[in-house]
Amino acid sequence: MLTKRRAIWVGLLGVTLALLAGCGRDPGVPTTTAAPSAPTATRAASPPPNASPGWDTSAVPPAPAPHGLAQTPLPDSQASVEHLLANMPDQQDGKQRQANTPAPGPGAYQLVYGDPKQPDAIKLTIVPISVADYLAPFGTAGGYIAYNLSLPQYDGSPKPGGHDGTLFWVGSRLVTRASGAAQTQPGQPIPTLAPDDQLSYSMLWGSETGDWLFGATAATPAQLDDLVNLFTQVASATR
Repeated sequence: MLTKRRAIWVGLLGVTLALLAGCGRDPGVPTTTAAPSAPTATRAASPPPNASPGWDTSAVPPAPAPHGLAQTPLPDSQASVEHLLANMPDQQDGKQRQANTPAPGPGAYQLVYGDPKQPDAIKLTIVPISVADYLAPFGTAGGYIAYNLSLPQYDGSPKPGGHDGTLFWVGSRLVTRASGAAQTQPGQPIPTLAPDDQLSYSMLWGSETGDWLFGATAATPAQLDDLVNLFTQVASATR
């Protein structure tokens, strides 16, 4: 079972990856995808005690992945991840790519467009599941995504997502609480947004049995759509 410290890491990772979905056309749902039903958030926040590593993915519903992700060859090694990142463009949605962005965790990568300290920064994060301290208990990328699908959005509604073949994905609206506002634990609903709370849109994806977890985060649904679409184009072209 995850320790308290690891549970905090899991929550922070979910925010960092942000690793989740939307299109302003319909908040929390990518433009090209209808909102599927997601599991009700009744599962525990960590794998059960004495269980072997891995999260049960059998309850994840089928749902078409946006932007052809299910047909996109995902990087599956450090070399292929670095190759993909090296081929990402210098600008995205009018924002400049940042150089020397600190890694969000051991063995992880993060590409940032715009000022990383500002809420409108656009981020692509790639994390290896083998980071044992906080991801290994979920077993695979699919396991971690299944766990995320079991948690509600900030308003208590289910998250869009599911599996498209062996590609697992989940979308989410994330809230950064205003300074001085009471902070909530990962997966706990925020009843009412404060005027200074900041809403962002995020998506996680990866192979059901994959060793790498991919995440995109943006300030608007349209920017999130653009980043996920860019990922599929670059990944397909550089494979």
